[in-house]
Amino acid sequence: MCRARVRAWFFPLLLVIGSLTQSWRGVRSQAVKEKVYVTLTHAAPCVRLLNNTHQTGCQSTFRGNVGVLHLLASPDDISWVLESGPHSPYVPLIPARLFNRKVMLPLRTSTRIAGALVMIDDKNVTSLPSFSHEKRCPNDGYGIYKPDGCDVDWNEVGTGLDFEDFPFPIFMLSDKNETDDVIKCYEKHNKLGVNDSAPDYPLCAVQLSSHMHAVTDTVTCRRRSSLQNNLTPQVVCDPLGSSNIMNLLIPANRTKSVVFAITRLDSRSFFWDRSPGAGSVVTSFITLLAAAEALAKLPIADINLLEKNIAFTFFQGEAFDYIGSSRLVFDMLQNRSFFTLEEVDSVLEIGQVSRPVGDLWAHTDPISNVDPSVNNGTEELVTLLKNAGLNVSRDEKRKLPPASLQQFLKYRNLSGVLLSDYQNAFQNKYYQSVLDTVSNLDLEYPSSLDTEKALNYVGPLAANLTRIATGVAQTLYMKAARSKSGDHNVTASNITVARLLYSFLVKTNNSWIRSLLDKDADKSLIVEHALSTYVGVAFISVNPLTRLLYMVMSNLTGKRVSLNETACKDPVKYHVPDQEIFTERIGIVPPSRTPRLNLFYCLKPSKVHPECNHHFPTHW
Repeated sequence: MCRARVRAWFFPLLLVIGSLTQSWRGVRSQAVKEKVYVTLTHAAPCVRLLNNTHQTGCQSTFRGNVGVLHLLASPDDISWVLESGPHSPYVPLIPARLFNRKVMLPLRTSTRIAGALVMIDDKNVTSLPSFSHEKRCPNDGYGIYKPDGCDVDWNEVGTGLDFEDFPFPIFMLSDKNETDDVIKCYEKHNKLGVNDSAPDYPLCAVQLSSHMHAVTDTVTCRRRSSLQNNLTPQVVCDPLGSSNIMNLLIPANRTKSVVFAITRLDSRSFFWDRSPGAGSVVTSFITLLAAAEALAKLPIADINLLEKNIAFTFFQGEAFDYIGSSRLVFDMLQNRSFFTLEEVDSVLEIGQVSRPVGDLWAHTDPISNVDPSVNNGTEELVTLLKNAGLNVSRDEKRKLPPASLQQFLKYRNLSGVLLSDYQNAFQNKYYQSVLDTVSNLDLEYPSSLDTEKALNYVGPLAANLTRIATGVAQTLYMKAARSKSGDHNVTASNITVARLLYSFLVKTNNSWIRSLLDKDADKSLIVEHALSTYVGVAFISVNPLTRLLYMVMSNLTGKRVSLNETACKDPVKYHVPDQEIFTERIGIVPPSRTPRLNLFYCLKPSKVHPECNHHFPTHW
């Protein structure tokens, strides 16, 4: 999966106000331009994406598309821009409730459309019953059920617009002030008169610029990039990707098999990098982080008695045809990971668990479980979940929902369970969209709480995720220890869950996150909002979410060592033992299967602990 390279790496959207006339293109004066144009800086574009067979998304012409604004107040208004309006091309201004296939597909085939603006904000969560432009069965065709495909509409509200190809640019307006400016400009200059009569010039228009170099499909684009690189340094598309994160409870060479506890880190939406993923993925990886911390707190003597290892694994790129999990399985098959696929005992995946109350479902694969030994292992996992205090039901005949587990099952039948809060269809009606925000969850903070108190506030959602994390941690422990009864010494921390919820769903700029980071840490990790769960572009940089989660994982599961900051920064000079722990390789598993300690962060000193606090996982 590739993303088209964006010209100049920015997306200008210009509101052309008032004085637009039929001869506006001839105006060259900078002073006049400043009076005519208003730049909308908070708009988010739809971008072009390529896969192995075709292209999806949107793009503008090289110099941008210009069109006259027209507000679509109802589906009936679409005939004006498609047929009646005398000032084409038009840029329809579309409310979120009309951003659907019925409206968008007729626009796609018209030569009278220059682009589109979609008005979306958090208030739409309460006004819209659903908003998801994923497929009804996400990642269909890339799992284990080919060629029959997925026969269940897991995402029953999905429109599939994410996978359509639009020949014009589409931008999202989310800033209220900018949206108000656009509407005022329309009402002043473009609003229809008596009997729907068309206004005359001057008119209000917009210029949309989001040119993409790539076309056709990934294979074609990568070939063209290779040809370009041989002649000029220009690249026309970039592969999507980031880094998976894996943390082993026991050194890899001490056990012969491993139980994988997995979840995904990323989501997507129609608009580039606007992927909050609150209910889709954030609550899931928070649950697994809390479970990992609960097990890491066990005494080393208890951990060393386990007969199987536990690998906590967070996959990136799963929203795009299972990039992360398929890569790990590929590395296993090529003997480039700590374990081979044959050494995987079982897989427990944490799916969507964003509801504050309710029962859980254990989804399994009916095909692989035809094998009695595989089914026995799957039944054992479900039984252990119940023994750990979770009310779990299993539907043995229904196929697996979209899950990273499917990539393991492609090459080997093994015991596996996807744990979720839904049975027949996602409860999240904003799945993988710009509206899958904290407003979509039952996570409200009392108005009397300041940031520090909200950070430690244990509400209904935090309490429920703590309960699930405790059950998952106890299940993993019993599975690895070959025990049948729950170990109540394994308990997740509700304060940790509360802090994770606030940090990953509200804002990272809080005292807890700042205490985990080095004073020279990337400032993009400390922001007044939630980090996007968009996977990003491979080989350019690891996205902020992955980097931050890596640091959080190192502190929740790591070992504290006493070193001053000087030794921390230069371990070779100060002859620090075990210098391999200072290798900073975010999320990249070394090609050798030799166990390594390669996660390390020097933390900001505090008054309580004046020395530099160091954390790193026991083994990577």
